[in-house]
Amino acid sequence: MDDAKIHFIESGVKSASSWLKDAELKSLYSARGRHGTKARIVEIREGETSSDSIICKVRTPQGEIVEEPFGTVVESLFKDLHQQNQLDQKAIMWPGYDLPLDASTSCTSDTKCAEQIHEEPKRESIPNNPFAAVGECADDTDDKEFDYDTAQDCSQDILFDDDEDPSNEHGPVISDMQPSIANACWRNLNSTEPQNGFSTLSHTLSSWKYMPNENLKASFSDFLTSGPMNEQTKMHEPHRTELVFAYLEKVLGTISSDDCCNTRIVGPCNLEELLSLTVTEASEIYLLTATDADMHRLARALQFCSQSLGYAAKSITIELQRIVRGETEATRKILSNMPFSACFLQGNVRENLKITVRNAAQLLVRHGHWLKAFPGEETHKYNNRFVQNCAIEVQNCLRALGTLVSHATWLYCAREEVSIPDRDCCFLIKDVVETELAKIDYSKISSKKKIGMKMKSKYATDLKLCFLFALDTKFSKDLQLELSQLFGLSKEVKLVLE
Repeated sequence: MDDAKIHFIESGVKSASSWLKDAELKSLYSARGRHGTKARIVEIREGETSSDSIICKVRTPQGEIVEEPFGTVVESLFKDLHQQNQLDQKAIMWPGYDLPLDASTSCTSDTKCAEQIHEEPKRESIPNNPFAAVGECADDTDDKEFDYDTAQDCSQDILFDDDEDPSNEHGPVISDMQPSIANACWRNLNSTEPQNGFSTLSHTLSSWKYMPNENLKASFSDFLTSGPMNEQTKMHEPHRTELVFAYLEKVLGTISSDDCCNTRIVGPCNLEELLSLTVTEASEIYLLTATDADMHRLARALQFCSQSLGYAAKSITIELQRIVRGETEATRKILSNMPFSACFLQGNVRENLKITVRNAAQLLVRHGHWLKAFPGEETHKYNNRFVQNCAIEVQNCLRALGTLVSHATWLYCAREEVSIPDRDCCFLIKDVVETELAKIDYSKISSKKKIGMKMKSKYATDLKLCFLFALDTKFSKDLQLELSQLFGLSKEVKLVLE
């Protein structure tokens, strides 16, 4: 360290500039008595012989650009990491080991001082009507359309200042992952051993509280609709899919309820592509003619669909939970950091609701026979493990789409400033569902040559009940009851819900 003989080696990285650029230094200038605490490396000038000839151009807290030796910069990086791990109680010192800390951190061991530092800010009063909050604050213009580009620009205003680090209310500091680490993790996830990338991402999250940076967010957003790729070719690889969504759910679990409005985990996604995954990714395969290999391929495709839609459903539930409860206002800045809610509010909200309902109904039309046997068909066929795998994934997809339909309905009613369940909104949902169910090709799901209207009606009723029970959220019971009356299934639904 004293001689600046420091070398870092990483697979695929040949120079210091690949991992040092954009790194932040906190202790370098504070130790020299200058004002401010955070500096950033903006450029690396490398020599041809050794690390002694590497010069780092650093932007100081005052905005000046100065040159610093390579050894000084790396020593500062190590000191920052050591101090942060010690403050987070992840580094335990031997008795007698004395490492001076900044004056700003010297009082962390004192309980009273810590209580003063972490004093909870006063909250402003929140209006009791969350629908009015979304209807009035989601868009500051007279136009009802949600300007997503402007919202993304506004999202920068809600971020923390350069001299602050966003953090959980009861947890350690959270910061964006460095580009070199993020690139290495994504390469590992797309290798033949994706578990290595998952392990590294999980470690950086649990130990260092590193959140995905912008490039990684964009990669995860593409993964939601494209899935695993190999040389620009889509493929269904359940192992990699499970690992990616397991990590994303870990990140969701790390964010506290207060931070969920300020933290975006994935980049903006294409709403229509996401909702239509069960149509575009999973081919129509019918039990009467499918082989075991066909059902195995279908189950793999539906597994990716269920994971992606399930993550979207869980994310939008977390995004809107405080708004639904009336604890916060649905302003443009907040919604811009909610990728899934913003997608529903972008453009025509009524049309987005119809698209969501249509895709949920199309799932039942194309794959509902894995859940409900057609009347008169032999039920012993469903004991096949391949059939059961397909049925499980179809059920998971339907549950996720039902949650998305419920939240899309809530957003529609909030934008129109009507209470949920609005009867006109329920008629819209009913019309879309019945229109799609009328497209069922009964000859592919029944072995009978003649199919009576009574049997068709019984099968359609079973699918409608599946749709209604999929709308299972904390606020959708009234919506389920209202729709059940329109479908003529009020008695069956009340037996379950009441």
